[in-house]
Amino acid sequence: MRVYSLRSTSTPLFSAIFNGNNNNQQKFMETMPSSISRPRAMSIKCGARFRPCIDIHKGKVKQIVGSTLQDLKEGGSSLVTNFESDKSAAEYASLYKEDGLTGGHVIMLGADPLSKSAATEALHAYPGSQ
Repeated sequence: MRVYSLRSTSTPLFSAIFNGNNNNQQKFMETMPSSISRPRAMSIKCGARFRPCIDIHKGKVKQIVGSTLQDLKEGGSSLVTNFESDKSAAEYASLYKEDGLTGGHVIMLGADPLSKSAATEALHAYPGSQ
């Protein structure tokens, strides 16, 4: 691999170019990358952070297509679910606690008794996650 540069500290021609005394009139000098010159590690700080969320519908942890969530009448079936978990809301809360994730919240997509119970269990598993 060849790298062309206006400056190079690894060649004796550097002082000639720097002082304007370049006899061969080259505009660029050919240099080879060195194993000594490695890029330094960069520290990048992100302005956003992950905030855990547990969505509960009829006692189950679910991800629902938002546009299909409406005030449905009993037995309504127009709700579309992207994902439904076999784990309880309390299990997810415990995982978030073990991983040190803070700022989480529980959302009940309906106030039925199963959802209330699941939400309460999740809050007991990780109280005050802020």
